[in-house]
Amino acid sequence: MKIGLKGEADIGILVPRDEPSFFLTTARPSLDNLLVAAGGSDGCFTLVERDTMIPKHRFELARSSPVTDLAWIGNNILLASDERDIHIVDVERMKEVATLKGHTECIIGIRYNPVTNILVSGGMDKFVFLWDLRLKKPFNTCLAHSRDVTSVDISFDGSVVLTTGLDGYCRVFSVFTGKCLKTITIMGSPDLSNAKMTLDGRFALITALDGSLSLWDLQTLTMVKAYKGHINGAFIVESHIGSWNNASSFVLAGGDDGTVRIWDYATAEPLAAYSLPGPITSANINPDDESCKSAFATCRNSVRLFEIGIERGAGRMEIEAAVSRSLITD
Repeated sequence: MKIGLKGEADIGILVPRDEPSFFLTTARPSLDNLLVAAGGSDGCFTLVERDTMIPKHRFELARSSPVTDLAWIGNNILLASDERDIHIVDVERMKEVATLKGHTECIIGIRYNPVTNILVSGGMDKFVFLWDLRLKKPFNTCLAHSRDVTSVDISFDGSVVLTTGLDGYCRVFSVFTGKCLKTITIMGSPDLSNAKMTLDGRFALITALDGSLSLWDLQTLTMVKAYKGHINGAFIVESHIGSWNNASSFVLAGGDDGTVRIWDYATAEPLAAYSLPGPITSANINPDDESCKSAFATCRNSVRLFEIGIERGAGRMEIEAAVSRSLITD
């Protein structure tokens, strides 16, 4: 297996901060890959041109509490969650056009489904909200966990929601009835930090705060694969499943040891690792073209853009994970 890391560059200024407590919380690319939205602990997000990593706009939310998550609706509308609200921002006009209220404590995660135009959110109030974005109101809520909800995901067809909580459970809920359909319990009941469904809704990639990262069959409720080497016990960081031309798939995760790791999805073999100078607070992937994936990681006050490519030759795969751009915000 051949692993290559192609240099690193520091480009531009994102959100200059002298405060040592400032850090970036998340970074999400737009669907057309032209912009990256980066949220910070100061209650602001910044839009950056993806190709040049030059900052374009900075937007301050109504509250000064940290931006906890971001989600794009198309390429012009951005959803940003904070202490209790979800802000809908028109990024062309850089104007907040609506605010979704309902959560009573900090929102941890939001996910948007473009097929059904449904938004799902979850947070420290233990509730999951399902929002009708036309009416700007929740059409369903459910008490999902006995402790904080740490992540939410929604199936491709918009029929079910996947959640994790600090109570150690991963659950599947019906979008329309709010009924819990399935519950996964991991041995030892560690605090769970994140779960992602595969596109077909058959499997879930579950991350726990004991550092475990595993793939579960949502039909049989059994673990089918474990990905070794992941270290994370402090931050709620997403893990992802990506693929090249739908032929070869990979798993990507970032940890509070400052390392972004990639595994082969099918074999769980480690493929690549890259160390950053501090804990990873978010890691996200985004399609770049038909044969490549982009990954974004936030670390302290910087956003790192990775280009991840794959080639097949001589009967073996060659992985190239390159840090092609780095945006430092000192």
